[in-house]
Amino acid sequence: MFLSRLLLLFIFAASTAYADCEPERVTNPEFAKSLRKAIKGDVIEQRNVAVSYDSGYLVGPCFVNAYFWYKQAAKGGDDIAAEWISRNDALIALLKGPECYGEGCKLIGDSYVVTGTAYAEEGGHFFTQLTVNGKSTRALIDTGATLIALNAEGAAELGIDFSNGEPGLAGTANGAVTNRVVTIPTLIVAGVSMDNVQVSCCITSSVSLIGMSFLSRVHISTAGDTMSIKK
Repeated sequence: MFLSRLLLLFIFAASTAYADCEPERVTNPEFAKSLRKAIKGDVIEQRNVAVSYDSGYLVGPCFVNAYFWYKQAAKGGDDIAAEWISRNDALIALLKGPECYGEGCKLIGDSYVVTGTAYAEEGGHFFTQLTVNGKSTRALIDTGATLIALNAEGAAELGIDFSNGEPGLAGTANGAVTNRVVTIPTLIVAGVSMDNVQVSCCITSSVSLIGMSFLSRVHISTAGDTMSIKK
């Protein structure tokens, strides 16, 4: 018993991750047993402890503790833990900004602001250019679309291959449509660049749509027939 308590005190003191959560007394015997094995290097139990902290099962939820134990399990070769770490590192990078992740990111200060402009055309709808890898297509700003949704012509103009995209279902102003979804590393809408944006194909529409996978990450304001898009 003394050794177990000593091990618990050691791991709480040695790991800076635990400093970000309030210390708690481990009272559940099942979790305590799993934690002891995790401390001794059992990879499966390290992942189990991470899951407990991640979900709040048997112990109070704590993200930094979950991250710490997923990291230990990943180091030990656990593929599920490694996938969790990879996914959350990407999300953390996006939250810290700028809107990018990976080697292609550029260091941009907090004061960096880009504003693009779209103009009203037929029926008062706003249209602009969507650009990927130097290729462009005309698209409609549509807050009713879940993602950037391309029609077949738009996909061809941009040269995007959707054959290996994830099957999905997207909402548009005209209802739900089945599609395939890929994540584009960098795209430009009205001069505003954004990284890691989901794009779907293909809708049966005469024009492609700029949906919320882009619009939710910018500020939009309109004045007459002009729309400002600010990142």
